[in-house]
Amino acid sequence: ADIPLRLFPNPSNGHVTVDADGTEVGSIRMSDLYGRTAFTADLHNTKTPLTFNLPLPDGIYFVELRTNGGTTHSKLIIIR
Repeated sequence: ADIPLRLFPNPSNGHVTVDADGTEVGSIRMSDLYGRTAFTADLHNTKTPLTFNLPLPDGIYFVELRTNGGTTHSKLIIIR
């Protein structure tokens, strides 16, 4: 399934909103360029949008959103 995913603002200072156009999201995972998990949250099929204040260092992160309809990916840049 092609799930629309918006992360904003992007680049972000760590405060970011995830919007999957009202889709129920089961979990979110962010990993660094080396594939290490940097942030994860079980969202219990919460409908988006959701806002996070991420305690992550500056860098590029790969975002994986899991829903009942499948998995979608995006990229987030954090610059403070």
